[in-house]
Amino acid sequence: MLQQDAQKLAVHVQTFAHQYLKWAGLGDTAQALITECSGRGEVIPDTQKELAIVDDRTISSGSRTTHTRSPSKELIKHFDDGQGAKFFQLWSRVRNQYSAPLEFLTLEFYIHVYFSTLPLRHGHQQDHVTAMAVFRRFLEACPTRVGQVQDLLPFYALPYVPDPQRHPAFTPVFQDSWVKDLRGKLERWINRCNEPSSRPQLLTLLDRNRHHHTSVGAALVAQESAATAVRSQRALRRRLHRLNDDYSRLVGVSWELTQALEAAVQGERVDLESTLAACTHRYPELFTLSLTADTS
Repeated sequence: MLQQDAQKLAVHVQTFAHQYLKWAGLGDTAQALITECSGRGEVIPDTQKELAIVDDRTISSGSRTTHTRSPSKELIKHFDDGQGAKFFQLWSRVRNQYSAPLEFLTLEFYIHVYFSTLPLRHGHQQDHVTAMAVFRRFLEACPTRVGQVQDLLPFYALPYVPDPQRHPAFTPVFQDSWVKDLRGKLERWINRCNEPSSRPQLLTLLDRNRHHHTSVGAALVAQESAATAVRSQRALRRRLHRLNDDYSRLVGVSWELTQALEAAVQGERVDLESTLAACTHRYPELFTLSLTADTS
């Protein structure tokens, strides 16, 4: 089992390397890699057929040969047959191989609209309720940026409209021209994702790895920043408490001095030593510093 896993991993690595060499214009080096691997009895699959989703491929096992339909053609078949569950099961596997720009998310949104309205198009009212429940769950999980597309906003109300076929905002969805246009967009997306000049998957893997490390580094920095902020907050709180305490003691010293000043104005005898002792009692640090400064 371990040996088989190692062999599969080696094939993937060789495939990624061959794909990158061809993309980088190093055709001689790519051919040399094929020649050397062939000499060892190892075959590098055509990356555009093995890793992409466009062409039909034949899987041979001993004397038995099984012909399988490519995922791209399966997607179109499920779309035409109205098999939403099978379509999205395959769609989820295919979409994981690629990024999700807003254009792709918009296409995915319209495909969900298509399958959610399909029962009404065929007059299946009971299935319509189930389809709308599925569409509601999709809307709840939809990325926020999808809601920023103006053309998609009316469809957020689709599950709550009693008769979408008669509503002017949704009438185009039930026309054959709308379905035909959506099918064309789906085909163009599949073809564009699998053009021979597409970016090598090796670079995509490196980008994902770098993004992962960047995310981890950013998380550590954020964690350290949060810890620093907590320490700073505690230090500021302690300083605030000290300032409040100093303020209260200064108010007490001011009161003692004001009392002595009022007594002197009224001609009463003021005991300076007693006043100084009272002030020192209220704020000993202040008068200790003052006496030290005077002595210096």
